[in-house]
Amino acid sequence: MTRSVRPEQKDELVKALKNGAIAAFPTETVYGLGAVYGDDKALSRLYEAKGRNAAKAITLMLYGVDELGEYAEVDEKILRLARTFMPGRLTLVMRRRDTVPAARVGGLDTIGIRIPDSDFVLSLLKETGPMWVTSANVSGGANTRTDQEVLDQLDGKIDYVVEGHTDSSVASTVADVSGDDLIILREGVLSEDELRRVYDEDCDCV
Repeated sequence: MTRSVRPEQKDELVKALKNGAIAAFPTETVYGLGAVYGDDKALSRLYEAKGRNAAKAITLMLYGVDELGEYAEVDEKILRLARTFMPGRLTLVMRRRDTVPAARVGGLDTIGIRIPDSDFVLSLLKETGPMWVTSANVSGGANTRTDQEVLDQLDGKIDYVVEGHTDSSVASTVADVSGDDLIILREGVLSEDELRRVYDEDCDCV
């Protein structure tokens, strides 16, 4: 059975995640399902719980923009996007560094990275380090906004769920910046126009 915990039981959750647990928690978009980076067994369990195709990569969540270069190849345009919209509802798909094993990203040359605008999730990341995080639902199922909705789909398949709810049912905007241009793979709250204005330097952004 999946164990439900309150946000104030974060210490228990952090310890469990560091020991290989997979857990669902509210973000500023939809509920996420996470496993600590570097724990390949936990990552495999995450795929199994969702019934997700192993060829589909899972987003890596980081604590801060200064960590981007450890996992992905970044340039001035990418950093400008990151500094403008992160933390926030944006996932950037970039060329992965060779230090990230291809097997962890479905054999792809790219990696998707997001920095959440959620105090709770950031507090987790600060203690666990980076986490692989995907939406907390069965692949093809509806996004989840409450702990009960998570349990309706994943009870018994994951170790923990944090009690609570999200204020949104819209996932992050996904932008591919691994090539010579910005390509929107999934539009969320952030529009292509907003991102392109910054990417193409057509703004007074800092």
